[in-house]
Amino acid sequence: MRVFSFLPTVVGMIAILIVASVTAGYGQDGEVNTVVVEGRSAAEDLGRAFDEAKEDAFREAVHQAAGLIVGSDTLTKNYNLVADKVFTKSRGYIKDFEILSKGRDDDGFYVVKISADVVVGQLTVDLQSLGLLREVTGHQRIMVFGVEKVDGAVKDTEYVRQQIEEALLQKGFDVVDMDQAERIKARDVALNLEDYSTAASLGKRYDAEMIVTYKAEATHIGRENLMGVMFERYDAILTAKLIKVDTGRLRSSLTAESNHGSESRGKASSKALQKAGDDLSKKVVVGVIEALKREFDDEGADLELYVKNMDFRAYTTVKKKLGGIRFVKSVGSAKFNDGIGIYRLKATMQAEAFAEKLMDIEGLEELEITGVEQNRVDATWGGGDDF
Repeated sequence: MRVFSFLPTVVGMIAILIVASVTAGYGQDGEVNTVVVEGRSAAEDLGRAFDEAKEDAFREAVHQAAGLIVGSDTLTKNYNLVADKVFTKSRGYIKDFEILSKGRDDDGFYVVKISADVVVGQLTVDLQSLGLLREVTGHQRIMVFGVEKVDGAVKDTEYVRQQIEEALLQKGFDVVDMDQAERIKARDVALNLEDYSTAASLGKRYDAEMIVTYKAEATHIGRENLMGVMFERYDAILTAKLIKVDTGRLRSSLTAESNHGSESRGKASSKALQKAGDDLSKKVVVGVIEALKREFDDEGADLELYVKNMDFRAYTTVKKKLGGIRFVKSVGSAKFNDGIGIYRLKATMQAEAFAEKLMDIEGLEELEITGVEQNRVDATWGGGDDF
């Protein structure tokens, strides 16, 4: 066992605080988008003009990054909401920036041109909170399970699961509620984080669309003397895997670490797990959103449009229209039988958002949406009764 001696000096305390703050901030930056933008100000005072133009450039940088995440159409339709909730704190999304040029232009405006690194993860989470990524994320059902160990022994605690589920619920996701017996069984799955197919099979039983499985381990690393009081110190290392249920494929792998000391081993280990769990839960939310967006951008969502009360002319009309819609990546098999048209397609959004978009398509005015399920949209043609 290692015993640490702590000398309480002012310099030492300041150094510890600085290192802790830098480490915490850096770990959450994640992916960045680098953009080159300009900001303007009409102010006559040079100092004021520079500050205003720089802030305007920050807003423009975040505006461009947000457009890449949710699409320019969605951003334009919701501009006032985004301006109020996101653009007003643009500086907070800028990890770093460089001033490329500054000065008055021919029209008298003071112009600041910058290269800015915009933190994608936090911006994505905030846009999701405003509901602007619902076309991509929909009402995804996510199941969370894992195992928590202290000094190699499996514990009944579920600190990390609760933190991850709370973070997902706050961002609008549906969390699958497993009974206690199933959670105990799921621990065996979590002990082997590489067994994606077994985790996916468990998710299918609960009609989940994505699995978050994790392993959390707290390990005693020694004791330290803090102003005459002996503190137990623990390291916590957390690993999480995001798995798509229908394919059994790994979508993202995440880690978080922390260290905590307390007068008892129980408190030290639980606090270390909770601190790392707080960091991991934020990363899980970002990871889920980015995985879903990446999947839709690359592959599209598998959807089925089931339309009743059609004749063959209406059936072919809908098929042709679907093939020319921007948010439909491809139309696969389609069939017509006994007044019912069934279309299987890939779209760049979930079923509910897809149904809403269909109502705005010229030439499909007679299509009346009657129901929306996980991957299916039901409708009638002409609003008539079923055959």
